[in-house]
Amino acid sequence: MELQPKEALAIRSEEVQEIITHMPGGLIRWGIGLIFFLFIVLLSISWFVKYPDVIKAKVVVTTDPAPINLVSRTTGKILLLKTHSETVKKNDLIAYLQTNATISDITYLEVALNGYEADQNAKDLFVALNRNIMAGDLQGYVNATVKSLQDLLAFAESKLQEKQIAYLNKQVISYNRLNINLQKQLTLMKQEGVLSHHQFKTDSLLLAQKVIAQLEFNKTKSAYLLQQRGLKSMEASIIANQLQAMALKNK
Repeated sequence: MELQPKEALAIRSEEVQEIITHMPGGLIRWGIGLIFFLFIVLLSISWFVKYPDVIKAKVVVTTDPAPINLVSRTTGKILLLKTHSETVKKNDLIAYLQTNATISDITYLEVALNGYEADQNAKDLFVALNRNIMAGDLQGYVNATVKSLQDLLAFAESKLQEKQIAYLNKQVISYNRLNINLQKQLTLMKQEGVLSHHQFKTDSLLLAQKVIAQLEFNKTKSAYLLQQRGLKSMEASIIANQLQAMALKNK
């Protein structure tokens, strides 16, 4: 491309030649050098630090519902009852820890206890458990259950509860009869008390009129107080018998 005469003249002018031939200042040269140095540093870093398209990482593939962790309460050897890829149904036993108990006896215990209903088939449960069962750590509980069932059956066969109830009923009847007799005695003692009170008042008037001596009046007063004390004692006995009869009925 050829330059026009005016453009060629402008390039050859003194102002343009001065700008072209003028050496940059030190600050500009230093800045250019710093930028070049930083460019080299970034280039070096990009050589050592790589950003691959494929990132390697560990992943865990799970299912829905997610599997759970089973934590054993004791140490032991795990025995599997299911093979690999075998179908497992709900509530199936798939494994157990080997102990001094046998799995057949543990299953037998579970069936026997699940079929037990209180106060209905205690004898059947006693017969089911009263055998040579290898229950391992549960052996103590099995023995205690057998002992409790044995005591329950012995208590039921002896009919001790019925005998105790009959005995308590007899005691209640006896206390009721005793209270009836005490009530009759109380009625008689009240009548005696009325007479004694009249005698006491009469002797009080006679003493005031100096018809009888003080000694004779003291005997009358003593007899009246003694009769009143006996009356209060009889009332207390009746109340005590009533409370005792009520306590026996509540047993």
